[in-house]
Amino acid sequence: MPCASVGLPAVVSCKTGGKLAQIPGSVCSDCYAYKGNYRFKNVKAPRDANLAEVNAALASDAAATAWVLEMVNKINDSGFAYFRWHDSGDIQSERHLELICLVCEQTPEVKHWLPTREYSMVQNVLFDRTIPENLNIRLSAHMIGRTLEPAGPFSTSSVDAGTGWQCPAAHNPANEGNCKSCRACWDRKVGNVDYAQH
Repeated sequence: MPCASVGLPAVVSCKTGGKLAQIPGSVCSDCYAYKGNYRFKNVKAPRDANLAEVNAALASDAAATAWVLEMVNKINDSGFAYFRWHDSGDIQSERHLELICLVCEQTPEVKHWLPTREYSMVQNVLFDRTIPENLNIRLSAHMIGRTLEPAGPFSTSSVDAGTGWQCPAAHNPANEGNCKSCRACWDRKVGNVDYAQH
């Protein structure tokens, strides 16, 4: 992907996804973050550390302030104009999403993409604040072949539903699994991105 990203351990940090992992036909039942390079200790260890840092940030205001500053610095230091939240894992709570919004507000030159299955957490946060302009929250459909109706300021994603923008990294063999020039995931104007199961 043409971006920096942060990941959390799959399933254990997925409130909804952990339940879906037990349901045949769900996107999470064959989680990509349990395959390939994700299986190696040197890939798992930083995700475990990231989750520990998030949990610490959620436990105290001082740690939360430090976490936001650390994320802002890491994103700015990466040199990328795009950032993906959670290539594995998901938001932990409304407070976690609020902290992510603070990071986005303090990195206005960077476009952020947050895929999530935690619909109610997102809705609850919207009662108290607006989504930063540079953050695209993309609600992910739970079942393979199904889509979600876009709601409010949110875009959506699906897997093998055959509708919406067809992810070229997943659906176009010429891209060899790469985004190349595509930035649809970060674009709110792209209502649904359809990925291939992987």
